[in-house]
Amino acid sequence: MKYKDFRWMLVLPPIGFARAQGLAIVKAFQQELTDGVQVFDTQEVLHKAHTSLRSDEEPSAMDWMNQRMVVAALEWKISHILCLSLAPLDPHYLQVLRGQGLYTVHWLYEDHHLADYWSRVMGGYNLFCCNQHGAVQRECEQRDVQYHFLPLAAQIPINGAGTLWHARSLDLAFVGSPSPYRIQVLETLAASGLTLGIQGPGWEDHKGFLSRYIFRGNMDGVAAELELYRQARMAIHLSYGKPAADGEDRPVSPRVWDSIALGAYPMLERLPCNAASLDGLTYHEHQSPTELLALCIGLRQNGIDTETSIQNQQVVQRFHTLNHRVRELFDVVEGN
Repeated sequence: MKYKDFRWMLVLPPIGFARAQGLAIVKAFQQELTDGVQVFDTQEVLHKAHTSLRSDEEPSAMDWMNQRMVVAALEWKISHILCLSLAPLDPHYLQVLRGQGLYTVHWLYEDHHLADYWSRVMGGYNLFCCNQHGAVQRECEQRDVQYHFLPLAAQIPINGAGTLWHARSLDLAFVGSPSPYRIQVLETLAASGLTLGIQGPGWEDHKGFLSRYIFRGNMDGVAAELELYRQARMAIHLSYGKPAADGEDRPVSPRVWDSIALGAYPMLERLPCNAASLDGLTYHEHQSPTELLALCIGLRQNGIDTETSIQNQQVVQRFHTLNHRVRELFDVVEGN
Protein backbone atom coordinates (compact mmCIF):
# COMPACT_ATOMS: atom_id res chain seq x y z
CA MET A 1 0.00 0.00 0.00
CA LYS A 2 1.54 3.32 -1.12
CA TYR A 3 1.18 6.47 0.97
CA LYS A 4 -0.98 8.10 -1.71
CA ASP A 5 -3.55 5.39 -0.94
CA PHE A 6 -3.51 6.01 2.82
CA ARG A 7 -6.51 7.66 4.44
CA TRP A 8 -5.28 9.89 7.25
CA MET A 9 -7.07 11.37 10.22
CA LEU A 10 -5.15 14.20 11.89
CA VAL A 11 -6.10 14.85 15.52
CA LEU A 12 -5.75 18.57 16.20
CA PRO A 13 -4.88 19.84 19.72
CA PRO A 14 -7.39 22.14 21.43
CA ILE A 15 -5.29 25.18 22.37
CA GLY A 16 -1.99 27.05 22.33
CA PHE A 17 1.27 26.65 20.44
CA ALA A 18 0.55 22.98 19.78
CA ARG A 19 -2.68 23.90 17.99
CA ALA A 20 -1.04 26.66 15.92
CA GLN A 21 1.66 24.24 14.79
CA GLY A 22 -0.96 21.57 14.23
CA LEU A 23 -2.93 23.81 11.87
CA ALA A 24 0.24 24.39 9.83
CA ILE A 25 0.88 20.63 9.70
CA VAL A 26 -2.71 20.03 8.56
CA LYS A 27 -2.15 22.52 5.74
CA ALA A 28 1.03 20.73 4.66
CA PHE A 29 -0.79 17.37 4.69
CA GLN A 30 -3.58 18.78 2.55
CA GLN A 31 -1.05 20.16 0.07
CA GLU A 32 0.70 16.80 -0.21
CA LEU A 33 -2.49 14.71 -0.32
CA THR A 34 -5.30 16.42 -2.21
CA ASP A 35 -7.63 13.68 -0.96
CA GLY A 36 -7.66 11.25 1.93
CA VAL A 37 -7.11 13.70 4.83
CA GLN A 38 -9.71 14.17 7.58
CA VAL A 39 -9.28 16.46 10.59
CA PHE A 40 -10.62 15.59 14.04
CA ASP A 41 -10.67 18.89 15.93
CA THR A 42 -10.54 18.21 19.68
CA GLN A 43 -11.32 21.87 20.47
CA GLU A 44 -14.60 21.68 18.61
CA VAL A 45 -15.54 18.25 19.96
CA LEU A 46 -14.70 19.14 23.58
CA HIS A 47 -16.81 22.28 23.29
CA LYS A 48 -19.76 20.18 22.15
CA ALA A 49 -19.13 17.75 25.01
CA HIS A 50 -19.07 20.47 27.65
CA THR A 51 -22.29 22.02 26.36
CA SER A 52 -24.21 18.76 25.97
CA LEU A 53 -23.09 16.70 29.00
CA ARG A 54 -24.32 17.36 32.54
CA SER A 55 -21.64 17.65 35.21
CA ASP A 56 -22.89 14.44 36.84
CA GLU A 57 -23.29 12.57 33.58
CA GLU A 58 -21.13 9.72 32.34
CA PRO A 59 -19.03 9.46 30.29
CA SER A 60 -16.78 12.40 31.03
CA ALA A 61 -16.07 14.98 28.32
CA MET A 62 -12.69 13.37 27.59
CA ASP A 63 -14.18 9.89 27.30
CA TRP A 64 -16.97 11.25 25.11
CA MET A 65 -14.41 12.93 22.84
CA ASN A 66 -12.32 9.75 22.55
CA GLN A 67 -15.42 7.71 21.73
CA ARG A 68 -16.32 10.22 19.00
CA MET A 69 -12.77 9.88 17.65
CA VAL A 70 -13.11 6.09 17.35
CA VAL A 71 -16.49 6.39 15.65
CA ALA A 72 -15.20 9.05 13.23
CA ALA A 73 -12.13 6.98 12.31
CA LEU A 74 -14.25 3.93 11.53
CA GLU A 75 -16.94 5.90 9.66
CA TRP A 76 -14.32 7.67 7.55
CA LYS A 77 -12.58 4.33 6.85
CA ILE A 78 -9.28 5.75 8.10
CA SER A 79 -6.08 3.71 7.64
CA HIS A 80 -3.67 5.99 9.60
CA ILE A 81 -4.11 8.37 12.53
CA LEU A 82 -1.65 11.15 13.33
CA CYS A 83 -2.16 12.60 16.80
CA LEU A 84 -0.44 15.98 17.13
CA SER A 85 1.24 17.29 20.29
CA LEU A 86 -1.04 17.66 23.32
CA ALA A 87 -4.14 16.27 21.58
CA PRO A 88 -5.79 14.43 24.51
CA LEU A 89 -6.27 10.91 23.13
CA ASP A 90 -6.51 8.01 25.56
CA PRO A 91 -4.22 5.04 24.73
CA HIS A 92 -7.10 2.66 25.51
CA TYR A 93 -9.09 4.02 22.57
CA LEU A 94 -6.01 3.99 20.35
CA GLN A 95 -5.58 0.30 21.14
CA VAL A 96 -9.19 -0.26 20.08
CA LEU A 97 -8.36 1.25 16.69
CA ARG A 98 -5.13 -0.72 16.39
CA GLY A 99 -7.23 -3.81 16.98
CA GLN A 100 -9.22 -2.77 13.90
CA GLY A 101 -6.03 -2.59 11.84
CA LEU A 102 -5.42 1.17 11.98
CA TYR A 103 -1.84 2.49 12.17
CA THR A 104 -1.34 5.09 14.93
CA VAL A 105 1.30 7.84 14.94
CA HIS A 106 2.11 10.56 17.47
CA TRP A 107 4.18 13.66 16.69
CA LEU A 108 5.54 15.27 19.87
CA TYR A 109 6.89 18.69 18.93
CA GLU A 110 6.65 20.32 22.36
CA ASP A 111 9.62 20.21 24.75
CA HIS A 112 9.31 16.78 26.38
CA HIS A 113 10.55 18.22 29.70
CA LEU A 114 7.42 20.40 29.87
CA ALA A 115 4.86 18.25 28.04
CA ASP A 116 5.22 15.28 30.35
CA TYR A 117 2.13 13.39 29.13
CA TRP A 118 4.06 11.50 26.43
CA SER A 119 5.17 8.56 28.59
CA ARG A 120 1.58 7.86 29.64
CA VAL A 121 0.27 7.64 26.06
CA MET A 122 3.24 6.12 24.24
CA GLY A 123 1.88 2.57 24.42
CA GLY A 124 -1.06 3.49 22.19
CA TYR A 125 1.12 4.16 19.14
CA ASN A 126 2.83 2.16 16.43
CA LEU A 127 5.17 5.06 15.68
CA PHE A 128 6.29 7.87 17.99
CA CYS A 129 7.87 10.90 16.30
CA CYS A 130 9.66 13.55 18.33
CA ASN A 131 11.75 16.68 17.79
CA GLN A 132 14.27 15.57 20.45
CA HIS A 133 16.36 12.53 21.20
CA GLY A 134 17.22 11.66 24.80
CA ALA A 135 14.52 10.42 27.16
CA VAL A 136 11.79 9.92 24.55
CA GLN A 137 13.99 7.81 22.30
CA ARG A 138 15.23 5.72 25.23
CA GLU A 139 11.71 4.99 26.45
CA CYS A 140 10.57 4.04 22.95
CA GLU A 141 13.39 1.50 22.80
CA GLN A 142 12.52 0.12 26.24
CA ARG A 143 8.84 -0.25 25.35
CA ASP A 144 9.39 -1.54 21.80
CA VAL A 145 7.68 1.45 20.17
CA GLN A 146 9.20 2.64 16.90
CA TYR A 147 10.87 6.04 17.32
CA HIS A 148 11.61 8.58 14.58
CA PHE A 149 13.33 11.95 14.97
CA LEU A 150 11.10 14.57 13.30
CA PRO A 151 11.75 18.25 14.05
CA LEU A 152 9.53 21.14 13.01
CA ALA A 153 10.47 23.34 10.06
CA ALA A 154 9.88 26.61 8.23
CA GLN A 155 6.26 27.56 7.73
CA ILE A 156 6.55 30.66 5.55
CA PRO A 157 7.10 31.10 1.80
CA ILE A 158 10.72 31.80 0.85
CA ASN A 159 10.83 34.65 -1.64
CA GLY A 160 14.49 35.47 -2.11
CA ALA A 161 17.05 37.10 0.15
CA GLY A 162 15.17 40.34 0.80
CA THR A 163 17.26 43.22 2.12
CA LEU A 164 21.00 42.48 1.94
CA TRP A 165 22.66 41.66 5.25
CA HIS A 166 24.69 44.87 5.63
CA ALA A 167 21.75 47.07 4.61
CA ARG A 168 19.46 45.83 7.39
CA SER A 169 18.50 48.33 10.08
CA LEU A 170 19.00 46.16 13.20
CA ASP A 171 21.85 44.03 14.46
CA LEU A 172 19.73 41.57 16.43
CA ALA A 173 16.18 40.24 16.56
CA PHE A 174 14.65 38.24 19.38
CA VAL A 175 11.15 36.75 19.15
CA GLY A 176 9.62 35.00 22.16
CA SER A 177 7.91 35.74 25.45
CA PRO A 178 9.86 37.42 28.28
CA SER A 179 11.46 35.49 31.12
CA PRO A 180 14.07 36.46 33.74
CA TYR A 181 16.83 34.59 31.87
CA ARG A 182 15.93 36.08 28.50
CA ILE A 183 15.66 39.59 29.94
CA GLN A 184 19.10 39.25 31.55
CA VAL A 185 20.76 38.14 28.30
CA LEU A 186 18.99 40.72 26.13
CA GLU A 187 19.88 43.55 28.53
CA THR A 188 23.54 42.53 28.31
CA LEU A 189 23.42 42.59 24.51
CA ALA A 190 21.60 45.93 24.37
CA ALA A 191 24.01 47.54 26.85
CA SER A 192 26.93 46.68 24.55
CA GLY A 193 25.64 49.04 21.86
CA LEU A 194 24.18 46.40 19.57
CA THR A 195 20.90 47.52 17.98
CA LEU A 196 18.10 45.21 19.06
CA GLY A 197 14.48 44.51 18.19
CA ILE A 198 12.20 42.41 20.43
CA GLN A 199 8.83 40.86 19.62
CA GLY A 200 6.55 38.26 21.16
CA PRO A 201 3.59 37.83 23.50
CA GLY A 202 4.03 39.46 26.90
CA TRP A 203 6.47 42.23 25.97
CA GLU A 204 3.69 44.79 25.55
CA ASP A 205 3.49 44.99 29.38
CA HIS A 206 7.25 45.13 29.97
CA LYS A 207 8.33 48.34 31.74
CA GLY A 208 12.07 47.78 32.18
CA PHE A 209 15.21 48.81 30.30
CA LEU A 210 14.26 46.70 27.28
CA SER A 211 10.94 48.46 26.67
CA ARG A 212 12.67 50.88 24.28
CA TYR A 213 13.71 47.94 22.07
CA ILE A 214 10.26 46.41 21.63
CA PHE A 215 9.62 46.31 17.90
CA ARG A 216 6.40 48.10 17.03
CA GLY A 217 6.45 47.70 13.25
CA ASN A 218 3.44 48.18 11.01
CA MET A 219 1.74 44.87 11.80
CA ASP A 220 0.60 42.74 14.73
CA GLY A 221 1.24 39.21 15.93
CA VAL A 222 3.12 36.78 13.71
CA ALA A 223 3.30 39.31 10.87
CA ALA A 224 5.23 41.70 13.14
CA GLU A 225 7.61 38.91 14.16
CA LEU A 226 8.37 38.13 10.53
CA GLU A 227 8.80 41.82 9.72
CA LEU A 228 11.37 42.03 12.52
CA TYR A 229 13.38 39.12 11.11
CA ARG A 230 13.43 40.84 7.70
CA GLN A 231 15.06 43.91 9.27
CA ALA A 232 17.68 42.11 11.42
CA ARG A 233 21.13 40.84 10.55
CA MET A 234 21.11 38.18 13.26
CA ALA A 235 18.33 36.25 15.01
CA ILE A 236 18.92 35.23 18.64
CA HIS A 237 17.17 32.13 19.93
CA LEU A 238 17.14 31.69 23.72
CA SER A 239 15.66 29.09 26.05
CA TYR A 240 12.97 30.29 28.43
CA GLY A 241 15.15 29.28 31.39
CA LYS A 242 18.91 29.09 31.71
CA PRO A 243 20.19 26.03 29.82
CA ALA A 244 21.69 23.23 31.88
CA ALA A 245 25.48 22.97 31.91
CA ASP A 246 25.35 19.40 30.61
CA GLY A 247 23.74 20.48 27.33
CA GLU A 248 20.48 18.64 27.96
CA ASP A 249 18.42 17.88 24.90
CA ARG A 250 15.96 20.63 24.00
CA PRO A 251 14.06 21.10 20.74
CA VAL A 252 15.06 23.63 18.12
CA SER A 253 12.48 26.41 17.98
CA PRO A 254 10.48 26.56 14.73
CA ARG A 255 11.36 30.25 14.63
CA VAL A 256 14.93 29.27 13.73
CA TRP A 257 13.89 28.07 10.26
CA ASP A 258 11.58 31.03 9.73
CA SER A 259 14.31 33.52 10.66
CA ILE A 260 16.76 31.85 8.25
CA ALA A 261 14.13 31.92 5.51
CA LEU A 262 13.91 35.70 6.01
CA GLY A 263 17.67 36.23 5.84
CA ALA A 264 18.52 36.69 9.55
CA TYR A 265 21.63 34.74 10.56
CA PRO A 266 20.88 32.26 13.41
CA MET A 267 22.64 32.56 16.79
CA LEU A 268 21.80 29.41 18.75
CA GLU A 269 22.38 27.85 22.12
CA ARG A 270 24.48 24.72 21.75
CA LEU A 271 22.01 21.83 21.85
CA PRO A 272 22.54 18.14 21.08
CA CYS A 273 19.81 18.16 18.42
CA ASN A 274 21.07 21.21 16.49
CA ALA A 275 23.08 19.21 13.97
CA ALA A 276 20.28 16.74 13.20
CA SER A 277 17.60 19.44 13.07
CA LEU A 278 19.55 21.94 10.97
CA ASP A 279 21.39 19.67 8.56
CA GLY A 280 23.11 21.61 5.78
CA LEU A 281 22.62 25.03 7.40
CA THR A 282 25.25 27.48 8.61
CA TYR A 283 24.80 28.96 12.09
CA HIS A 284 26.74 30.01 15.20
CA GLU A 285 26.40 28.28 18.59
CA HIS A 286 27.19 29.58 22.06
CA GLN A 287 27.28 28.14 25.57
CA SER A 288 27.00 31.33 27.61
CA PRO A 289 25.73 34.92 27.35
CA THR A 290 29.37 36.11 27.35
CA GLU A 291 30.18 33.93 24.36
CA LEU A 292 26.99 35.07 22.59
CA LEU A 293 27.92 38.73 23.09
CA ALA A 294 31.40 38.17 21.65
CA LEU A 295 29.99 36.33 18.62
CA CYS A 296 27.42 39.05 17.93
CA ILE A 297 29.99 41.85 18.12
CA GLY A 298 32.37 39.89 15.90
CA LEU A 299 29.71 39.27 13.28
CA ARG A 300 28.59 42.88 13.31
CA GLN A 301 32.18 43.94 12.59
CA ASN A 302 33.04 41.26 10.03
CA GLY A 303 29.64 40.56 8.51
CA ILE A 304 28.13 37.55 6.79
CA ASP A 305 28.63 37.32 3.05
CA THR A 306 25.51 37.43 0.91
CA GLU A 307 26.29 33.97 -0.50
CA THR A 308 26.00 32.38 2.96
CA SER A 309 22.60 33.99 3.58
CA ILE A 310 21.28 32.95 0.18
CA GLN A 311 22.63 29.41 0.58
CA ASN A 312 20.93 29.10 3.98
CA GLN A 313 17.63 30.17 2.44
CA GLN A 314 18.02 27.69 -0.39
CA VAL A 315 18.74 24.83 2.02
CA VAL A 316 15.61 25.67 4.04
CA GLN A 317 13.55 25.79 0.86
CA ARG A 318 14.91 22.44 -0.38
CA PHE A 319 15.03 20.46 2.87
CA HIS A 320 13.43 22.22 5.85
CA THR A 321 9.76 23.04 5.25
CA LEU A 322 6.78 21.35 6.87
CA ASN A 323 5.98 19.77 3.52
CA HIS A 324 9.39 18.07 3.62
CA ARG A 325 8.67 16.79 7.13
CA VAL A 326 5.29 15.42 6.03
CA ARG A 327 6.88 13.60 3.08
CA GLU A 328 9.52 12.20 5.43
CA LEU A 329 6.76 10.88 7.67
CA PHE A 330 5.09 9.26 4.66
CA ASP A 331 8.36 7.52 3.79
CA VAL A 332 8.75 6.15 7.34
CA VAL A 333 5.17 4.89 7.49
CA GLU A 334 5.28 3.43 3.99
CA GLY A 335 8.44 1.55 4.96
CA ASN A 336 6.45 -0.22 7.66
